[in-house]
Amino acid sequence: MVFGGMEMDLWGATLVEGGAVAEANVFYGSVELRVPRIWKVNIQTTTVFGGVEDKCSQPNASDNIVTGELTITGSVFCGGD
Repeated sequence: MVFGGMEMDLWGATLVEGGAVAEANVFYGSVELRVPRIWKVNIQTTTVFGGVEDKCSQPNASDNIVTGELTITGSVFCGGD
């Protein structure tokens, strides 16, 4: 995303076995992903003059409700949420 914003709602999605990886590269912009509460989310991004915020309430693995794992990779330069 360059000089703009994007929202993606994944609430109705299901993950493949083994999980999935989403790459987001942001330059002067923002990306907002909405994911089901029963997904585990790992954020592995690099930021320069920007930020990444995890607003997810992570599921407790001992509750046996985790249905998948989403890893978010990418870079943020002068942007973020």
